[in-house]
Amino acid sequence: RYAFVNYGVNEVASDLQLFIHKLRLVNPKARLILTVSPVPLAATYEPDHVLVSTTYSKSVLRVAADMVSRASREIFYFPSFEIITGNYNRGRYFGPDLRSVTEEGVDHVMSVFMRHLTEGGEALSKPGAGTDDMTDTEKEMMALAEAACDEELLGKK
Repeated sequence: RYAFVNYGVNEVASDLQLFIHKLRLVNPKARLILTVSPVPLAATYEPDHVLVSTTYSKSVLRVAADMVSRASREIFYFPSFEIITGNYNRGRYFGPDLRSVTEEGVDHVMSVFMRHLTEGGEALSKPGAGTDDMTDTEKEMMALAEAACDEELLGKK
């Protein structure tokens, strides 16, 4: 009844474009921010090693996001994957398990996001900032930054 399928770039981009089309039927003014999670896969149904599958999957998602974001001014790609995984940070944004993103990494991504993609451009992680001073949108962004990865939640069940 169900089967694992590892889609390629064209299928992912096509599905994403179909979603955007349907979203615009509901809200024609919708603007989207796409990103790719930097969290590596924990397992794979492929006959390849998980490192090979992770590289493939993240590459497909990144290229599909690029194709779709280049096609529309209302769609922006935010480089959270690149910020966390870039070799210039020498792996310091990953925890000891080499999968979990550290608090420092999340703070950095959120700081860049808030600085470049919100009105006022003020980062949420400023010292001494309490949630009382935050807008609902800022509180939601903080909650998202603190949320555990779906894969980690699945592993705890």
